[in-house]
Amino acid sequence: MPLPEHGLVCGGCGQPSTLKRTTDNNPNGNIQRPYYKCTPCDSWFTWADVVGVDEGNAPCYCNTPSRVNVTGVNARSGPGRRYRSCATGRCGYWSWDS
Repeated sequence: MPLPEHGLVCGGCGQPSTLKRTTDNNPNGNIQRPYYKCTPCDSWFTWADVVGVDEGNAPCYCNTPSRVNVTGVNARSGPGRRYRSCATGRCGYWSWDS
């Protein structure tokens, strides 16, 4: 199924986001992974796939299953830490995985 070029509304400024893909040299294992990014405010993005989203995950503030993510190699908190976020980026839910 093709992803729409303009997707979710930015959780920060309310403008439509643009579909992008990570680069071929992504060091976190996300090569060519699709994501939506807000170009007007440049402060919001969400993955455009269902990687890490499972019906058994804790719900976010939208009352939908959250996404399990892993911090990347350059994360200030250290690489490889698991955290949960809103799967669509709408509600801003975020928490470290226990």
